[in-house]
Amino acid sequence: MVGDMILSVNKDTLIGSSYDSAASLLKQTEGIITLVVCNPKRDTQLDGSVISKDLDKKMSGTDGATTSTLEPSTLLEEPIDPLTSPIKPGRECTIEINKDKMGLGLSIVGGCDTLLGVIIVHEIFSDGAAAKDGRLKPGDQILEVNSEDFRSIPHKKALTALRQTPSKITMVVYRDESIANSAISGKEEDFLDVIEVELMKKPGKGLGLSIVGRKNGNGIFISDIVPGGAAGVDGRLMKGDQILSVMGQDLKNATQEEAAAVLKLATGKVSIKLGRLKARPSPSTSDNESLTSESDTLACRSVVLKRGSKGFGFSIVGGYGSLHGNIPIYVKSVFEDACKNVLHTGDQIIAVDGIKLQGRTHQEAVLILKNADNIVTLKILS
Repeated sequence: MVGDMILSVNKDTLIGSSYDSAASLLKQTEGIITLVVCNPKRDTQLDGSVISKDLDKKMSGTDGATTSTLEPSTLLEEPIDPLTSPIKPGRECTIEINKDKMGLGLSIVGGCDTLLGVIIVHEIFSDGAAAKDGRLKPGDQILEVNSEDFRSIPHKKALTALRQTPSKITMVVYRDESIANSAISGKEEDFLDVIEVELMKKPGKGLGLSIVGRKNGNGIFISDIVPGGAAGVDGRLMKGDQILSVMGQDLKNATQEEAAAVLKLATGKVSIKLGRLKARPSPSTSDNESLTSESDTLACRSVVLKRGSKGFGFSIVGGYGSLHGNIPIYVKSVFEDACKNVLHTGDQIIAVDGIKLQGRTHQEAVLILKNADNIVTLKILS
């Protein structure tokens, strides 16, 4: 299948081989070719075993073996042209886009310092180079830009890198298969993880967030979150979230002025339904989440906590497969005075006593904290 990794050909290993050396080896093989292949994404190989298939020039139905009449050279995939090749779902693709006078013409959300964890294309502007190129879509994950790694990069650093790109941009992108399949329906809701929150709006104060309309088309989005405000304290909202409804009132087709009026008039417990672009990290992103640049590493700090009668004095939110999507583990609330000077709502927990939490479910993170020693060291990204 497309995406299978070829580990060896007739007992000659290809691990670490270049494209040219692998192509040369495959072209030189004759007769029966035994390939050892694996695919980490394939659900049928849950035990981690390696699939071995014999490829012969004659069809054979014995023992359910898979055979092929292809010549060895036809097993090769020719190098693709990044200027014209399409983005294929479920695999990393390299594309090239030439900027015009209107620039690249897209907006992004996410980053390693946000609830998304990765950089996602948020909107494609109709007058920009990306729209004219026609391949990028909202929801695509940006992995590299001109050889700069975007797999674990803060939002502001990604913005700066995109703004400083030359006229020719080479990007490595990943489109999740589930997002690609939902695009067939044409319903924008299928691209979103729906999140419902309740914020307490105090008399005379707002919700602590700013909104903006989409440049092309309908939609109201969170453009900023005020630190210390109701939205910031809750910790579940982020820039780029679409506001689908407030107190049951549908805002999917509302103007920015209409949405601002609804938010302003709401009082007490304000229920908000949000839509967030689905973001399942690509395989390489999951493998490289721990590989951060020197500047990113400096942003992390270590916190030592002692277990008390109420545990370590804080609660967590997030995790892979959580109700809020596939997001990192964050501090939800801090309820012990001893913790309030070192932990804050929204801090990302990178590791617990050296155990990395990237890719962990919420339940796994809870168990790691529960089973930790009475004195625990947390690696925190604020």
